[in-house]
Amino acid sequence: MIAAWKYVDETYDADTREKIVRQLSPSVRDALGTYKEVEFYPANHWGEILHGIATVVGKTEEKAQQELQACGSFIALQATNTFLRLLMRVLTPTLFARKIPTLWSRDNTAGSFNVDLTNLDDGRLVFNLSDVSGYMHCGPCSMGWVSFAMKQMGRPTKSIKLSGWSLDNPAPKECSIDLQLAQS
Repeated sequence: MIAAWKYVDETYDADTREKIVRQLSPSVRDALGTYKEVEFYPANHWGEILHGIATVVGKTEEKAQQELQACGSFIALQATNTFLRLLMRVLTPTLFARKIPTLWSRDNTAGSFNVDLTNLDDGRLVFNLSDVSGYMHCGPCSMGWVSFAMKQMGRPTKSIKLSGWSLDNPAPKECSIDLQLAQS
């Protein structure tokens, strides 16, 4: 919550921020600035902030996806302390992929995040988000988390494609991220 709003605050001008705030429900609007570290908040609070980014800044579906992916990368950057950054340098995509379900369950009370490693030898990973219908814009935001992690491991992405998410269906039950790693 804190990192998502910090992204909005640091990325957009005052007029854009105000338009995003106007899109929020009164309960989320009132909660801005009161969120605390390491607290659980209803998924709709986070989703409303992301939805504000998608609808105010993302004039097209492609632009919305880019903005939400950038927000996800920013959130990942905010979550990585010095120790975690050092750890990410020695992690491999395989070890990271195996930890994804645990990382997801640590920060979320519903849904799951798993990775298909069958094509890893070809540099391809498929990340699957399941039972996430309550998590608005989770797919494109997760693209940002995943691409940030790969970059930190020295394995930037060559291409990344999201399936299942759209502006018309921002909180699908399932979506997947097909990631092709750049050659190391």
